[in-house]
Amino acid sequence: MSKLLKIAVRNLLRYKRRTLLTTSLVMLGVVFVLVFVSLSGSFKAMMVAQITDSMIGHLQLHRKGYVASIDTLPQNLNMKSGAVKRLEKVLGELDIEATDRRLIEVWNKIDLLDANGRARLLNLVERQPTENRPVAVSALSGEGLDRLITAIEARLGESRLTLHLSLDPADGAGLSWLYRNSEVLSRAMGDDGRLAVTVRADADKAARVRAKFGG
Repeated sequence: MSKLLKIAVRNLLRYKRRTLLTTSLVMLGVVFVLVFVSLSGSFKAMMVAQITDSMIGHLQLHRKGYVASIDTLPQNLNMKSGAVKRLEKVLGELDIEATDRRLIEVWNKIDLLDANGRARLLNLVERQPTENRPVAVSALSGEGLDRLITAIEARLGESRLTLHLSLDPADGAGLSWLYRNSEVLSRAMGDDGRLAVTVRADADKAARVRAKFGG
């Protein structure tokens, strides 16, 4: 064995140019193989991501752990059983079901995404039904919080009634009561000398407003 090694070393050193050329070709071949493997893996991942994100069908089946491994998601949406039970307990105490319209799904930490990840995430958001569309935000940078506030206001407005009232301009106590018990949307003096006030309130308070002002 030692003789073979000596012969090999002697041949390598005897023809240095041939040895250098052979070594260079081998290294170049290894580099090309690594580049090809990397490119093919990237193309495959990109194709799978595009097909998955397109949501062509109504039902998608994935291998266990697939969704949790997507690095472009802002957070892991697969909650552990303990967290699910705690969430169900809190919602039960508030008399809120999982399909309750009062719930708004929020995707946080979008500031951690790069440009491609952000584009994929927003594409997923836009493909959701309008009535259940999640809101992508960043609590750290404040991005998307304006959309969240708008969504909350719109959701609250669904269960509230809008009333148009006519008040005596001298009824300061009544106007103050409205501000305390409802959301005053507008107030303007009418041609008849009465104060036109538009308010919004939930069903219970709307009934109290009607009983007090006859709206």
